[in-house]
Amino acid sequence: MRSLKDLSIGKLSININGDVGEKEIVEKGRIAESSGVKVVWVGDFDFDPFLTAEILARETNLLIGFGVLSATKRDCEAIIQEIEELELRFGNRFLIGVGAGEFKDPKEAVEKVIKCLEMLKPRKVFAGCSSPKITKLASRIADGVLINYVHPELVSNLASFVENGMKIAYGPALLLPSEFEEDVTLASAIVLKGVEKRFGIEINENLKKLVEMRRRGISITNSGLFRMKEFLLERFAITGNFEEVLTKIKQLLNVCDHVVLSDPFFRDPNSMKALKLLVRLCEAF
Repeated sequence: MRSLKDLSIGKLSININGDVGEKEIVEKGRIAESSGVKVVWVGDFDFDPFLTAEILARETNLLIGFGVLSATKRDCEAIIQEIEELELRFGNRFLIGVGAGEFKDPKEAVEKVIKCLEMLKPRKVFAGCSSPKITKLASRIADGVLINYVHPELVSNLASFVENGMKIAYGPALLLPSEFEEDVTLASAIVLKGVEKRFGIEINENLKKLVEMRRRGISITNSGLFRMKEFLLERFAITGNFEEVLTKIKQLLNVCDHVVLSDPFFRDPNSMKALKLLVRLCEAF
């Protein structure tokens, strides 16, 4: 069973979300483990990330990361209680990523993240970051930062503000062609929505409604998002054929320490089949 003694997490990992049901969580977790992945990251959306982490911890020997828990959505004392229960059952296998999530007051959101990171220590903690200020402040406390971009230029820019710890790029990924191409486009739009003012782009689409439509299997190609699909995938996702995806990951590893292939990568059978070779080639890079 892995532990966090030396924090050896390799160069490549994946994200698994809990909306797919226990059977698929276990299946994808085991594929990740057999592919050489050392840590799987669990997102925090409208399902229980702690239950997803429990399933993965019970059924695999993987390290489990939370990428990320929202400090504005969840009280930090409640987060600590959930983590303590997991640690009691499964030991020291958890990396706790904390980010701001949705917020109205940026200053208050940063303060909540910093306070929660401090409260969670001496555990291995990571800060979810998409702006220079929180990156600089959080990196003084955290063991690393989860940079919410996967474009080398954007990652390099934020990484320059990291004062201490690992630099991890975390974003939507998918091997194409795929039935999940609409989903990776939507995931990229969600990333942009969190920083749209910084890019001078306004997304007026109801993203939560589009997410729900995709979960019900409804196509969303008529959405205005798809007029900017090329831009979204180029700036906010890792997509393409195998060689293109590998090249993009290697470009990222030139400016950061680790890359997380996020939703919808784990959903796609062809992407998961390619994971073992991607891991092997990235570890040798």
